[in-house]
Amino acid sequence: MADWVLSFQQSQAGTIDGYERALATVGGAVTTTFEAYRGNPRDFYLRTISLVAAPGPGGVRIELHLMQEARGPDDPEPVLHQTFTVALRAAAGASFATKLAAWHALRDALAAIGCADRTIDTKPTAIVAEARAAGDLETAAWLREGIAAVRKREANERRRDKRR
Repeated sequence: MADWVLSFQQSQAGTIDGYERALATVGGAVTTTFEAYRGNPRDFYLRTISLVAAPGPGGVRIELHLMQEARGPDDPEPVLHQTFTVALRAAAGASFATKLAAWHALRDALAAIGCADRTIDTKPTAIVAEARAAGDLETAAWLREGIAAVRKREANERRRDKRR
């Protein structure tokens, strides 16, 4: 099974500690890694922060990746980007249902700290294909409906922009 890339957006300022707690409720122990800042003093500095939860009983490892901006490497108040991604990496033999349950548990844990699931906006056709292959036609239909709504909204926005 392929890895799933999920997309989320904060509605309020999040904290690394808050994300660690949310992730720990879904996965196992969480390891947080801070990359070095890259950038320059004229613009800004940027780094990736990765939070990885040890695989749970179903064999799904959860990796949450945040981007953090700062005015300099010693900035006392760096800012986290509003959008971030999460990768669900399943061990060999992990079922579609296990990955889907991990996604929904993660969605609920992140919603509790003010994050909205924007995965449908990324048009996750690979997840649809996996749902169909697993025989979960209800989930496949739900995802296809969501993807169709996103495509319709995008087409309407393009038409509206052309009229301007």
